[in-house]
Amino acid sequence: QDADNLYLVMEVCQGGEIFRIMHGDGTLENTLGPSQAKFYVANMLSVFGYIHSRDIVYRDLKPENVLVSRDGYLKVTDWGISTQLPASLGVTFTMVGTPEYLAPETVKGTGHGKPVDYWALGAVLFEMLAGYPCFAGDDVEDTVAVCANVVDLEPEFPQAGEESTFDELSKDLVSKLLIKDPLKRLGSLHGGPQDIWDHQWLKGIDLEAITNRSIEPPW
Repeated sequence: QDADNLYLVMEVCQGGEIFRIMHGDGTLENTLGPSQAKFYVANMLSVFGYIHSRDIVYRDLKPENVLVSRDGYLKVTDWGISTQLPASLGVTFTMVGTPEYLAPETVKGTGHGKPVDYWALGAVLFEMLAGYPCFAGDDVEDTVAVCANVVDLEPEFPQAGEESTFDELSKDLVSKLLIKDPLKRLGSLHGGPQDIWDHQWLKGIDLEAITNRSIEPPW
């Protein structure tokens, strides 16, 4: 700190954003292979399990906010709109986030909590496997239309022959993460995030393996 400025020394994440892997300069619709997507989803899920146990909700998961560190593991960044949930309510009502990844309860202003992070995880997983955001529609800049899609539409998976890396298990997981009712959404049930870890699509990857960095990263 000097007379005019406060300086922050921050870790360099040399792999850049996951967005770059998925979309390059923003013009590409790259699909990630199943093993890549599983590894990255597990990384993000481990973060949510940790913060949710402390009643913190992140609220801004998107590819631009997830960075790849030098060892290939992820760092979830940009915590400016995360919040600790009030103990008395367990929900908050501020509408914040990025439209393509907002949960329906956030859009409708009915109160939201930890389930919004699992909705966003489902939206990011869809994008990894399809190459494009689930609810963006024809014009991602039309935020009103995007929010309407979030509330009104169900996930429309790529058809056979279209470029994607979906299989039946990944479709099942995405569908359960993108359930409109937050009380029925996977990750929000009695088993909490362990229900997601136990899903067959994530078979072979668990929290301990991610925490110990015992899995070879895909990149």
